[in-house]
Amino acid sequence: MMTAGRSPTMGRSRSEPASSRSSTSSVGSSFSIRRATTTDRSAAPAIRDETGIDLTNYFPGDTYATDPGKRRARLDRLLCGTRWVFYADYVRVVLACSRAARRNRFPDEAWVRSSWQVLDSMERHGARFEIEGLENVAALRAPVVFVSNHMSTTESMVLPALIRPHRPVTFVVKESLTRGRLFGPIMRSRDPVVVTRKDPRRDMVTVLEEGSKRLAAGISVVIFPEGTRQDEFRPANFNSLGVKLARKTGVKVVPIALRTDFWGNGKWFEFMKEWGPLHRDRTLRFAFGPAIDPASDAREAHREAVDFISGKMREWARLDGRPAWEPK
Repeated sequence: MMTAGRSPTMGRSRSEPASSRSSTSSVGSSFSIRRATTTDRSAAPAIRDETGIDLTNYFPGDTYATDPGKRRARLDRLLCGTRWVFYADYVRVVLACSRAARRNRFPDEAWVRSSWQVLDSMERHGARFEIEGLENVAALRAPVVFVSNHMSTTESMVLPALIRPHRPVTFVVKESLTRGRLFGPIMRSRDPVVVTRKDPRRDMVTVLEEGSKRLAAGISVVIFPEGTRQDEFRPANFNSLGVKLARKTGVKVVPIALRTDFWGNGKWFEFMKEWGPLHRDRTLRFAFGPAIDPASDAREAHREAVDFISGKMREWARLDGRPAWEPK
């Protein structure tokens, strides 16, 4: 495994090379999925975290942008960009992860790799990513609470590859995600904070108690304070639970702004929410803000997190030629 270090890229940013050939590798004897060769990000450096685990850092720069010359998957081109080609590739990755997790052979390195593979697959099926603020994650020396807006399945799939190489991390998730045959074993293997989404008071107690345990063990926690996916960021729906958890445990808050409506949400049944249309004209955007200390004023810390996300929504609306964003 390669030693840690930054790739020699201009402006400390990193774009995907055009070539994306693949080979096979495995973790343990249960987890085996396509892994990139040295022509792309498998050449990324490894980071040894504070627990002594070597994790591949697929995003070693401060920013990342999809290479505009990256070729679309052949089958995607032949079948005129139908979303089901991407979903077939996505399910292949998830099935491999689920089998490994059921056998207790899904370590963090496999989680990070599968997260990157979902992002890579999305790019090979027309997605364009713009990611910024990665230096704010790399600079962390203690667990934090990440608070993020929530638009689609994308963030749950991609954030592990962006965060875990730097800090141990888990998520606050709804209980139903831990029970399914496909995603359930994966979710349970991550030791998440599980909420019902039926009793807000009970969920708040659960997040404060269980989240405190994870943070005390050195594990950062990702919270989506809106509770469920939103087609637009609405500050009024962004609760302060993440800031309350951070203040209770004496850690900082890192805001994450994202726009991930490339991966649309299905509209008919709960199961179909994962299998919505792909909007290839929409750039996927992530931004990590500087860490915020809520110790002296939790209300001000919450306002700073909301202002960071709101500012990115306005900026991205201009960049993407969308209608001007204003809070609702």
